[in-house]
Amino acid sequence: MNRVRSRGSLAQLHTQKDWRIWGSCSESSEVLTSTNLLTVRTGHLATMSDINTLGYYKLSKEGKVIFSPMKILIQESVLDAGNGPTRTVVTGANCSGTVRNQSLRSELWIGTEYFGINSSGIIECPPLIPRDEIDDLLIETQTSVLSKRCRSDNDLFESLAEINKTISLLPSILQGVTKVMTKPSSKQKLGALASVYLAGRYGLMPLIKDIEGVMKGLEKIIGKVRKTTRANANVRQVSNARVEAVGSSAGWMMDVVDVHSLSIRSMSLDEFSASLSHNIGFSSKSLSTLPWELVPYSFVVDWFTNLGDLIGSFAPNVGCKQLGSCYTVFEERVRYITMAEHIVKPLWVLNTPADGGYFSSITLKQRIVGPLQRGFVIKNDFRFDNITRSLDAISLILQKIR
Repeated sequence: MNRVRSRGSLAQLHTQKDWRIWGSCSESSEVLTSTNLLTVRTGHLATMSDINTLGYYKLSKEGKVIFSPMKILIQESVLDAGNGPTRTVVTGANCSGTVRNQSLRSELWIGTEYFGINSSGIIECPPLIPRDEIDDLLIETQTSVLSKRCRSDNDLFESLAEINKTISLLPSILQGVTKVMTKPSSKQKLGALASVYLAGRYGLMPLIKDIEGVMKGLEKIIGKVRKTTRANANVRQVSNARVEAVGSSAGWMMDVVDVHSLSIRSMSLDEFSASLSHNIGFSSKSLSTLPWELVPYSFVVDWFTNLGDLIGSFAPNVGCKQLGSCYTVFEERVRYITMAEHIVKPLWVLNTPADGGYFSSITLKQRIVGPLQRGFVIKNDFRFDNITRSLDAISLILQKIR
């Protein structure tokens, strides 16, 4: 049964009033010239739609898995109306030989009136992340999940295939340390240091990790198990701009900051019979993808593309039963508008400038249920902001050029 719920509201709450004095000789005191309800709405509105499954808790206790679509939309709009400007025209009315300069005063800052509003009545940040980039992230995470389904947490097939190489790397660590201490030139020291790092990173550390994985695998449950496999990706774009809005007697310069954040998570729930060999690191899927792992520098290719995951997604899942899969998209678009500078037209003088600001946030969370898709993509994030990835890349380069 479809269900829709909402909480909160968005409403037009701010009224703009304009005043004038000495627009004519009869206006010796301020006269109200206009009263307008600002178009922008403010408040907080949350709407949720999903499917209500009858007898859900009973079905869940019976072990049945239910994946249902869901959508949550949260809209928030906040206006700091601030103070409007006061300005005077230097050529006023001549009243019995006395020049009376006309002054205009606005109670509120109305810079928001120069921006378009959405169907809910708020000023929203436009999408900054291209649609094709979002589609690539969806494919990247879904392909990763399909590759990791029903794998062992440890991979001893690859470790055994490269055991000779791993053993030969261990003595080179000591030799490299000696070279670092004795080599006279900085270039030679950097090259030796890179070799030591890589030997430890891809020789000693994987060996320690394998031993730890075997110990943990011995403690895991043997028999039918359910395992959730997840993969996620994130991207964020920021835009800064200064916008000019000009009226009949004055204008505004406004700083606009837009932030668009996106997070995608794909998942699959599977059921299979876990054996002791699977738990310690011997899985049929890892054996199927072993040839790719043994290709020289295949891990470097996987930094920039999802080729390894794509190959793994086609590997057979022997004895693995998928109970359900879905992906979740979490998107947030935020806009900040701040009054920056007041502009007056010729023959006008600014007495007091306007101030104020505006904030809006649109948050959308969607869970889409259905089969996961696979495909080849160039990765959005090469993760060179990660210190380990950066050290790996630098060490590989130094080792090649030494």
